[in-house]
Amino acid sequence: MGYVEAIGSAPEGHQGVQYLISGGSFNYSKHSVTFPFDNNLYYRLCVARHVESGLERNLDYIETSCGLFHYRMVILTLILQSWGPKVEDFGSLEFWMKKMKRNTKMWDFKTKKMKNFRACESFFMHLLDGHIIAAVAAELGVHSWDDLQRGLETTDWRTAIHRVTKRFVALDKVANLRDEQDDNRDRMYENAMLFLQHELIYKRFFDAIITGDPGWVQHCVKVFSIWLQGDNAMHNYRKESIHLIACFTHIWSREFRNHWMENCLYNMKGSRKSFMPSDLINEYEVREVQEWLKAQHNPANAEYLRFIIALQLLVFKEVRGNFADQVGATEHYSHSSVPSAAFDVRAIATFLMEKHVFMHTPGRKTTSDGDPTVIIPSMDLFTSGMKRITSGHAIRDYQKHLKSRMADPRDEQLIVSDEVGFEDEEGLEDELVVEAEADLEDEEDNMSENELESGSECESEGAADLN
Repeated sequence: MGYVEAIGSAPEGHQGVQYLISGGSFNYSKHSVTFPFDNNLYYRLCVARHVESGLERNLDYIETSCGLFHYRMVILTLILQSWGPKVEDFGSLEFWMKKMKRNTKMWDFKTKKMKNFRACESFFMHLLDGHIIAAVAAELGVHSWDDLQRGLETTDWRTAIHRVTKRFVALDKVANLRDEQDDNRDRMYENAMLFLQHELIYKRFFDAIITGDPGWVQHCVKVFSIWLQGDNAMHNYRKESIHLIACFTHIWSREFRNHWMENCLYNMKGSRKSFMPSDLINEYEVREVQEWLKAQHNPANAEYLRFIIALQLLVFKEVRGNFADQVGATEHYSHSSVPSAAFDVRAIATFLMEKHVFMHTPGRKTTSDGDPTVIIPSMDLFTSGMKRITSGHAIRDYQKHLKSRMADPRDEQLIVSDEVGFEDEEGLEDELVVEAEADLEDEEDNMSENELESGSECESEGAADLN
């Protein structure tokens, strides 16, 4: 029995279509291919799965954008990688971990990747608070914790913070300082300023996410897009960041842009600081689906899990929480409680004040404790990214990437070969147009038949409910 007769389908709808089967692929041509009769159901299922992944059902019309949760992880990794070329350098990540007696297993120093995102982010926020306090202390001219407390009692601390902001807000400030002669440079001050700038921008991005402020998210993404273009190992989000900025400013309409800003963050609890990105919710759903997977997994279980259970995961979460509240049960969370930052922040700020890190000292190349080790400048993410953008390489790479994405997938499926049998390009183009129109008409007819069947089923179900 031939393949077409076996699956009960017309040969016109399968010309030139490649089907993936067990052990390889099957490319249907005008000639009939014979299969064992016992596997007819399997190959019929193969054709049905292929129809689900057709041109009209592969969701190419959906404009995808990077998830803000994974984007946040990438930016934090990028910042941590820029702290000192060597792990033992003053101000590097390992330096601060050893100084604060933190577990170094949350970061892989060989691959320069995070092992524990929440632990790294919590430690990062403690370092930020310590650097802010040290910068305010330098503005007030004090060098100890007790002097800082007395100074804040008699000083308008809001004015001091405003002066600190004006001194460090310019993103090209460090690049201008590094252009000076080496005798006038202060490498410790430059690294501390660069560190503080990176921390503040990330903190602004973090606060915008948890408070549901997509406007500030958009502004921070513009800066992060520049950071990602520099000389760093984070290549995954380079083109995606530029594409997101292009969508904000040129590609998307006002209505589509507003749709993204209204749906990029969700609040599942109702609290003012409980917003979360959509991909973080997806991570939760993936984890829950994996817990529902059984050892005896089969197509029936998979169908039930995909179309019944997966759509009710958030409802199950609310029901579970309601049960715990009603019976007074203790609800155990998967994350540990956030430790108090008071001791860490005070220790970090005191150390920075004693080292006079935010006091500009021309000619300082080493630490003030007599260590002859020369301080190596940290990576300036903004300047490095701007150099590549102004050179034109980043935009040209994005244009090539965009052209490859906009290519018609039919051009890849309908490849000209000797088996087609066309002698000229005009005849080939006409034939391709005819085949494409015929395929679209067939798919439209199939969709209309499916809609009629589903409509009749809905009518019968509605009648049964009324009865």
